[in-house]
Amino acid sequence: MHAYNFRMADAPKTIREVNVQIEGLEKRLDQVLKIGFAAIGIMTTLAAAGVGIYIQLNSLGKTVEVESAKAAQHFEYIERTLAEVKSANTLAFNSLNRIELRLASSTTAGNPPLNASAGGPQLTFPDRTALANSSATIAAPPPAPNPTTTGTISRDRSSTFLTADEVDIIRAARLKSDTTLRAEIGDRIPTSSLKRLPASIYQRVPVLANIGYVSRSQGGIALGDLQSGEIKQIVQPKS
Repeated sequence: MHAYNFRMADAPKTIREVNVQIEGLEKRLDQVLKIGFAAIGIMTTLAAAGVGIYIQLNSLGKTVEVESAKAAQHFEYIERTLAEVKSANTLAFNSLNRIELRLASSTTAGNPPLNASAGGPQLTFPDRTALANSSATIAAPPPAPNPTTTGTISRDRSSTFLTADEVDIIRAARLKSDTTLRAEIGDRIPTSSLKRLPASIYQRVPVLANIGYVSRSQGGIALGDLQSGEIKQIVQPKS
């Protein structure tokens, strides 16, 4: 009963009060509509932004895929180029080795120069045999000691590559190689079997800068050219 009386007390009693309440309801409805339209606008903007982001990501993915394919092609080209360069270097190195061996054999044996041709210019090299004979005529060297009794430089073949003092420097170093083979002066052995002399030796004897050594099965060590493999000197230990 009291609640009913309260409702009756709040009910508008005049037309003016009714109009005021209607205006209040219209304002609230207008606010609700504005909030709804704003929410719809925000949702539409978010949806458009999501679609735009999706399109951009899809485009970016395709661009990355294309660029990855291009990069793979570039890498393959680089690998092929490196392989070709390596092959060309190997061929050039082998050609240089053959040329050096031909030049060494030509100058050692007194053969005609490699560039000799009919009517063309020629390079000539001095004959080592003739030079040795001419120097022997001027001043004959003293007889070499017997290697079996003195243990000095082997003289089973003619050699003037090192002096006695230089041989003593090598002998004092007490060199020993892991490789042992049979070698005499003038022989050609694989260059891979030669071990480079210590810097302390070829700094004192510059002529040994391109010389290696290997242990001999006959005893002592053999000194050979690191490029041609030719044995230049035999050094026997002191007995």
